[in-house]
Amino acid sequence: MGDFLANRIRLKTSQIRKFLDAVNEIKSKSVQQATDDAFFRSECMLLKPKLAYAAGRQDEVKPLMSVLVSCIDRVYKKSDFSNFYRFVEAIMAYHRFHGGRD
Repeated sequence: MGDFLANRIRLKTSQIRKFLDAVNEIKSKSVQQATDDAFFRSECMLLKPKLAYAAGRQDEVKPLMSVLVSCIDRVYKKSDFSNFYRFVEAIMAYHRFHGGRD
């Protein structure tokens, strides 16, 4: 996915970073306050409009959005969120590894 976004789509690192920052914010909130599984579901659902907005502004974000929206739909509890978080981090890492531009 990182290679595809970096070399075929030419997605900028900053676009992935903005989304990763939003995911990091959810993680940070969960550490600061007592949370239940519903917290992760509702917070992740709020990521969809952020992706839609970014995709509306730049067509290059649409492939990332199509993958991440289906992943967001599968977040129901904390362990699901942890897997999702690691997946987004991996996309970021492999995008950079494959020469993603700033």
